[in-house]
Amino acid sequence: MPAPPLTHHDIIRIASPLKNRGFIIDMARSSRADRYIEFQTQSSFSPLIRCVHTLHVGTSDKHHVSRVLLHANGLVSSLEAVASRLDEALDTFEKIPHERQMRIHARHTVAFSYALKPLPAGESTARLELQFTCADVAGLELRTDTSTGGSMPADLRVVIRGGQAPYLPDTLASGADLPMRHRAARRHLTAENNSTESTAHDITSADSATKRSFVTDLPDDFLAVLGTQWRPLRFQGDHWKGVLRTLGKEPARTPCAEQHVMDAVEHVAQSLADAPAKYHERLHKARWRVFVRRLQPLMLFVGILAMMPLSWLFVSQGDRVLHPLALGLTPLLMVGVVVLTAREIPVMEIPSLPKPVPANYWSSDQQNAESV
Repeated sequence: MPAPPLTHHDIIRIASPLKNRGFIIDMARSSRADRYIEFQTQSSFSPLIRCVHTLHVGTSDKHHVSRVLLHANGLVSSLEAVASRLDEALDTFEKIPHERQMRIHARHTVAFSYALKPLPAGESTARLELQFTCADVAGLELRTDTSTGGSMPADLRVVIRGGQAPYLPDTLASGADLPMRHRAARRHLTAENNSTESTAHDITSADSATKRSFVTDLPDDFLAVLGTQWRPLRFQGDHWKGVLRTLGKEPARTPCAEQHVMDAVEHVAQSLADAPAKYHERLHKARWRVFVRRLQPLMLFVGILAMMPLSWLFVSQGDRVLHPLALGLTPLLMVGVVVLTAREIPVMEIPSLPKPVPANYWSSDQQNAESV
């Protein structure tokens, strides 16, 4: 049976905690049938950012409250909570600055989306857990889905901004919508697209030529050179897919993921600011370490398979005596490998040797400046 639509008195009563804090209901963007209440946009710490609060009213005492930050370049950050006491959720929201959700630097902008998770009984505050990040850096968009939780790896997507990527997922691993698919984000970014773009153009046109790169391709070890937590990129036809692993469990998972994402953004900005040839020169040793790491699954598999014939060879010569159970070591090791790799399936491959990146993969900032 569908939930009954909200009445005018329901809206006034349920939204009173937000109205008492100065939020004004936007009746034109709200929907009684969908039990959805949206509030008028407010300013944030930057003229390029607007803040929207929304409320999905549940049929029970629990409601879904969101704080959505909208950047002029299209990035969206959301802070979500499911709470029965809206005052307590809003108090926690106010303790989290807008600058943590949307981080603006000279060369890039990163949007962090969080969810407030209730702690077990006895704890007084909710825990802030990172769900998704989206970075606008040097003409690329880096999307990291950390909503998998537990010790599971995070999913990474690299997209060329302004390009077509129809094969990107519309939801997070947790099943929730992407922040840019939030109802408030879709409606505001569509309705105010022209004015937003003109504002962003006025502010950034002076230095836009030196802040973006023209990217056509990326080496598969583009992020893997940062360390073992990053897996090689795989081209998916319209974007690149990667994996960020070794994040651990909460509460250490969120700060760990934040640091890895910021390191990756800085690395991408620095790499694309230089010519492709310098990428190989600067990271020559790191690329060879990635090559060795990519060979390890195949080497391990071959080593396990080689144990059986080697054991038989030693016994057949007559100078070795092996316990009969030792012959079962190979299948036991294979089972052990399967168990240890349950969270991430290793790739059996013979990677190509590290070599200089072709000059047509991207254009550096210096090349862009010279062409203007």
